[in-house]
Amino acid sequence: MSTLKMLQQNIVTHQQQQRDIICKFIEQSEARFKTIEQTVEVRFKAASDAATLMNQQSAKFQRLGRLVESTYDHLMKDSDTTASLSQAVSKMQLDVVRISRELQELTEKVRPLGVPYEKQSVPYEKQFRSSSATRADSAVSTEAVRWIFTVSECTTWHNG
Repeated sequence: MSTLKMLQQNIVTHQQQQRDIICKFIEQSEARFKTIEQTVEVRFKAASDAATLMNQQSAKFQRLGRLVESTYDHLMKDSDTTASLSQAVSKMQLDVVRISRELQELTEKVRPLGVPYEKQSVPYEKQFRSSSATRADSAVSTEAVRWIFTVSECTTWHNG
């Protein structure tokens, strides 16, 4: 019986070794599965965060696209108005320049040659009244002289 007992002992030892190997294998497998599960969770969380961020950016991009479209529509509608306003402003600028030149020319015609307005001791109106020309020869009436005098003062004030 000793052989039988020895054989039983060997079988029990062998079974114990197999149980230990199987337990180690199960522990290693569980550790590997746990590592895989954690990795999948981390990667899934990263993918979820990326998808959320992409959705937010997509919404912002869509709002920006709508804003660009709206701005473009306004620009197209306002381009006609802007062009007409620009033309009107340009015309006004040209009119102001033309009127300024006309006033300057008129002032130069009325002013005695070589004597600036500031250095004259006798006002323009009196100069025209006391000129050597007779009233019949004078082409400028007293009212016109008053108006030119007023324009001359305004131009001198503006240019001075």
